[in-house]
Amino acid sequence: MIREATIVQRGYPAEQIIPFQIVHAPIAQNIINYYQPAQGGRHCYNIDKTRSLMVLFEMIKRQKVTLPDWEKNKGQTKDILRDLLNIIQETRETPRGGEFTLMLKSPNHTDDFAHALNFACAAIWHVRGRYPSLVTSGHGPTPEDMHLMDPQTANWVYE
Repeated sequence: MIREATIVQRGYPAEQIIPFQIVHAPIAQNIINYYQPAQGGRHCYNIDKTRSLMVLFEMIKRQKVTLPDWEKNKGQTKDILRDLLNIIQETRETPRGGEFTLMLKSPNHTDDFAHALNFACAAIWHVRGRYPSLVTSGHGPTPEDMHLMDPQTANWVYE
């Protein structure tokens, strides 16, 4: 809230600020959910950090989110792009034997740009109502491929 208040006090319109709160959301929930507190406090969007970062990194791999050219801009963008590499994916075991994934920052390194880019992309995708689909984003099976792989509709006649 301090960052938001500072931005508003500097003259940026509050209605153009999309406040995010990092949460762990169950897989059955959307990556982003609107939250309005009961007592009339400031609304915000709850964002699942792990899943949102996983989608962002996948979109970067598939070149759906483009970044400045590392080689051409070594002096200017090296540090901010390195923030993306400072995020570590770690899998841990639950007490019941299941697994869950965390996205953690490398010790003694920054990850500010990674989160800023994540919030910016998530806000754009959410406002447009089109959070990216990992199935239809250029790699992996298309909806047509999925239809062909469906056991109910597959052609089981062997020649």
